[in-house]
Amino acid sequence: MRDRIFRAACEVSGGLGDLGVFLPLALALVLSGHYPPRPLFLAAGLFYVGSALFFRLPMPVQPLKAMAAIALVAGVPYDTMRVAGLEFSLILLFFLIPGVLSFIKTIFTPPVVRGIQLGVGLFLVQAGISLGMKNPHLFLLGGLILLLAFFARRWIPPLIPLIAGGVVVALASPSGIPASGSASLLWPGGFSLSPDALLSAFVLLVVPQAGLTLGNAIVATEQTARDLFGERAKRATMRNITASIAGGNFLSALLGGIPMCHGSGGMTAHYSFGARTEKATVFTGVLFLFLALFLQGKPLEVLLSFPEPFLGVTLVVAGAAHGFLARKELASFRSGAVVLTTALLSFFTHNITAGALGGIVLSRLLPLLTPEKGGGE
Repeated sequence: MRDRIFRAACEVSGGLGDLGVFLPLALALVLSGHYPPRPLFLAAGLFYVGSALFFRLPMPVQPLKAMAAIALVAGVPYDTMRVAGLEFSLILLFFLIPGVLSFIKTIFTPPVVRGIQLGVGLFLVQAGISLGMKNPHLFLLGGLILLLAFFARRWIPPLIPLIAGGVVVALASPSGIPASGSASLLWPGGFSLSPDALLSAFVLLVVPQAGLTLGNAIVATEQTARDLFGERAKRATMRNITASIAGGNFLSALLGGIPMCHGSGGMTAHYSFGARTEKATVFTGVLFLFLALFLQGKPLEVLLSFPEPFLGVTLVVAGAAHGFLARKELASFRSGAVVLTTALLSFFTHNITAGALGGIVLSRLLPLLTPEKGGGE
């Protein structure tokens, strides 16, 4: 009985493991004043539950990072974001044409995929430190709580004390958004599909996102699922992942949510904090659906006040674990050079597409310049 309770607690902990990626982006969009949280959590909750039940794995759901970042920096209107999600879902259908994904897989060789994984890991660590530096004292406190929780992980999953501590901090520091003024953040209206809206969404949001989704959300997620779950990941194929992202974004656009995807780093985050079955992310989805139904007043204030440095701690841990997946490809000079080129170019240009292109080019040139010796040395 005790083992069952502990296993269930680990699944809950693992289900919350990717909040360090989801919440900062989602809450930043809400706090920008344009994006209502209820449809955001409704769409994410349905996407989480549907993905978990189909893949039978703790499949992550995250905001599309490039779109979210551009929307925040450029002040993209909420309606434009919804149009972009609809366009993106339709564009992904192109990749489901027979032969397209097979061709893509020949381009994204294992060292390139591992380089993407390492690059994403570096991004997560950097993002975690960035969130932590907003309040270094809370960042250190969160790190200490998680460290102590790891020593006690035989009795309690490590993320649960960190989340509980974050709620305590949030209760002690209200968001500044009055509970009475949160009603305007609840439900969206309709949105326009005029030629101007379609063109603006495509150029501003869809084009910058495409390469990142292809490399990290599709190719690298398939590989990460195999790394972590072996034969249990038989449904996590590139084709199924692509179809899932397309369907999820179509539903999200209709409901008023934001564009979302799966992601290799998110899968590692769920796994790192205890998720081993689909029950973990079913829990996350149900939690989001609960928020969609009851998110107003004090609960909304607490959510918007959750300490970002605590989320930063989870990003650092998940990023380190995700980057560690690339270690096997570093054994030989040729594959290691491709891994490091892809990862470092991605990291220093802040563009996974650029890193992947660099790795692909290098993987084609190296066999011509440095034929490997027997034994792979």
